[in-house]
Amino acid sequence: MGQDNLTGPEIAAVWIGSLLALAGFINTLGAAWEKLHKAIGAAKAPDREQDARITALEQDMQNVKSMLGNDKQALNKINDGLCVSFQAQLALIDNALNGNNVEQMQRARDALHAHLTNPNK
Repeated sequence: MGQDNLTGPEIAAVWIGSLLALAGFINTLGAAWEKLHKAIGAAKAPDREQDARITALEQDMQNVKSMLGNDKQALNKINDGLCVSFQAQLALIDNALNGNNVEQMQRARDALHAHLTNPNK
């Protein structure tokens, strides 16, 4: 069946049918693209949620590290104070036993005085 045998309305009908088939094909491709786009978005959604959770956990960890650093500084200050107190007690015990350990008593007094007057050290 060649084009020589087709009349004008038949040729128009073939063209219209071809255009409609092409339009249907394009519509089908568009629908498939939309479905694919939705599927990719749904697949990425857990990643976004996970990234948000990880970011929140990292911020919490930074806060905890900061607090632990502050606690370590406070414990170091307490430890320094205890060391000075123990040195002073040791000097008192040595003085009570020997009675003439004046230099050690003076060093302990100076260390205790420095610790009590300079708490930021």
